[in-house]
Amino acid sequence: MKTENMTTETCGDILLVTGLDRLSATNAMLFKEVTLAQLAAEHRFVDVDATGISFIDSDGLGALIAVQRRLTPRQGRVRLLRPQVMVLQLLELLRMEQVFDIVKH
Repeated sequence: MKTENMTTETCGDILLVTGLDRLSATNAMLFKEVTLAQLAAEHRFVDVDATGISFIDSDGLGALIAVQRRLTPRQGRVRLLRPQVMVLQLLELLRMEQVFDIVKH
């Protein structure tokens, strides 16, 4: 599914989210609603391609946490793939690696 720049795609037990350039108050609700709507019973992981994300705020983190909460009963995880340096530093500062899997490479 494609919404604005955000695209979702199923790959087995993974829901892949791509096309985000920021995750903030301007699009966090849309990200959350679309991702949760696309989440099917077979999905255990939501992989967010973070290579293009240059900014995350508290609304964006809240949306990611909401998705993680939906995955927890199925022993699933949100995985942030290759975040940019500034985003990675923020995630590490807030200890978000305890909530999400952060794939650096």
